[in-house]
Amino acid sequence: GALKLLCALIDGSQDCFLSLIDFISQAAAREKYMKLVPPFQQIFGVLEPPLAYAALRPGLPPFARGASKADAKASLVATPEEVELHKQLLGVAQQCLTRSTEEDGLSMDFYVTFWRLSLQDIFVPTDGYEKVLSRMMNSQRQFEDTKARMERNRNFDNHSRDYKTLQRNIVRQKEVYDKVKEEHLQQKLNFEKVLARLELEKSGWFLKKDQEATQALVAEMFMPRALTSYADAMFCCKFVRLLIRMKTPGFLFLDFFNCWTLLLCMNLRGCTEREAQICGIILREMMSYVFSLRQSEKTYEQEMKDNPCFHRHHYDETQLDGPVEFAKHSEIVRAHSKWEGKIYKTLKISLESEEWTDKRNALLLLSQSCESCPVAEKFAKGVLHCVENVREREKASDLKTLANSLAVKLKACSKTWVKQEAREKAAPKSVAKPKEAPKEGAPKEGTAGATPGATPAATPGATPTATSAATPAATPPAKELPKETKDAKPKPKEEPKEKEPKEQKEQKQETKGRSKEKERDHKRRADAPRNGGDERSEKRRRGDDDAKKGDDDVVMISSHRPATGRSGAARNSLAVQPSHSDRDRSSRTVSSYGDRADRRPTAQYSRGHDRLDRRR
Repeated sequence: GALKLLCALIDGSQDCFLSLIDFISQAAAREKYMKLVPPFQQIFGVLEPPLAYAALRPGLPPFARGASKADAKASLVATPEEVELHKQLLGVAQQCLTRSTEEDGLSMDFYVTFWRLSLQDIFVPTDGYEKVLSRMMNSQRQFEDTKARMERNRNFDNHSRDYKTLQRNIVRQKEVYDKVKEEHLQQKLNFEKVLARLELEKSGWFLKKDQEATQALVAEMFMPRALTSYADAMFCCKFVRLLIRMKTPGFLFLDFFNCWTLLLCMNLRGCTEREAQICGIILREMMSYVFSLRQSEKTYEQEMKDNPCFHRHHYDETQLDGPVEFAKHSEIVRAHSKWEGKIYKTLKISLESEEWTDKRNALLLLSQSCESCPVAEKFAKGVLHCVENVREREKASDLKTLANSLAVKLKACSKTWVKQEAREKAAPKSVAKPKEAPKEGAPKEGTAGATPGATPAATPGATPTATSAATPAATPPAKELPKETKDAKPKPKEEPKEKEPKEQKEQKQETKGRSKEKERDHKRRADAPRNGGDERSEKRRRGDDDAKKGDDDVVMISSHRPATGRSGAARNSLAVQPSHSDRDRSSRTVSSYGDRADRRPTAQYSRGHDRLDRRR
């Protein structure tokens, strides 16, 4: 409770101070404002450097020196007033800093320039001006149409109250339109002058081109000013974009983002509610730029072309021997995922913490940055899960309400989430090993004699003995082993290729014999009467034909116990067994059981028995 009250008091007092400065700067001219401000030493002795610079900035002379970008070298000589002011600012800065920035690789002129510039100096909201001007133009057209409609009326009176009010509105609208247009032109002219001066001074900003200079830029300049106010946060984001646009030597894009994301994660758990919202704005503006580079490779190539800010490493121009290496688009994609993963870990710790301030700071940051960070689907889903847990388990009503609204915003932004796997396909994958081609002598699967262990399809009417004699024992084909175990396990032995033609010959002979047998049976059945003749007489005739066979055929009576039917007669079982000759494939087996053929076996037996007696 005490920590919460202290943070609220700090935020309230700072907001009041900045509002007072804004009011006085708009109400008074620059010269009058400087008379109201105490001396520099007194201001920096009472206030912190970020607030002291914020109090002095409206009274300082403009940074532009009267030259535009077209004639950058014309009339850029500093006035005596500006030289004296620059000396005072340098002296104050050296007293406030515990360590000179020149030791870390940044010049003091760059430090003073950074704190002296304002948002109006480095950024022109062209889109905003155009929207306002178009809106004012539309309203002015509506006024003109209303005026013309009133003048066409029969009962028109130019002295009526409505007509006079309409005329005054038209004149006022035109004056405001001209002022806004003039302000826009002045902003553009001032920006060109400031940019021309910065182009001349940028070469002396980074004394050392290494990581220490980048760390000093983030720790002493970027983060302290960004956490001062919302306008200063926007200034820092636009200033970084300006450094990239000007192709500032010594400024490295990847190195800078590594440093500020790390410092942001460190400050998140120790900031106030207002500073947490400011961190959300910084995160939104900075990560939206990186996300635009990640989405379009063409945009990144345009930004990267001949731009030293996108170097992969720090290079010293005096000691440059080999070629310069630029960061690739795939590396920007991986870096973006790395930065989001770092921020996600910090947010997860804060959202799962038991402290009220940690949870609220994390929720406030996400409420400002959820549109641009996180956008990787993996981390966005994790953040959404943590926010939903806070909504379900938190007892405090303010955190519960904030988490509920944030969960709705995150779900609405899910359409813009990027799948990390789809964007990181640039990493090379292991090439699959091509399959070995089949050998010339090996037949394909599904054909006769495909593999030595394959069993041919069974044909109706084939005897088991013939099948087993024609085909060897079936063995399952060996599966292809992985690369790691191919050398360890021996390969299955393959039979010699000489046996394959012999097996195929035997199978063809067997198939030919079966086809002949089927053809003979078909001819026998073709001789049967088709017009409903006596079926019994036809079967007797077949029995007679079977009885006329050669001496090799023998009629044998089965020795099982006879059974009696309804008429008391014994039921016999007759079987015609073939001889042991393999050439005669026409033999078949005939058997009958039961009452269905109780007369037929008897007649067949008697006739066959008489013929055997005659032959004997």
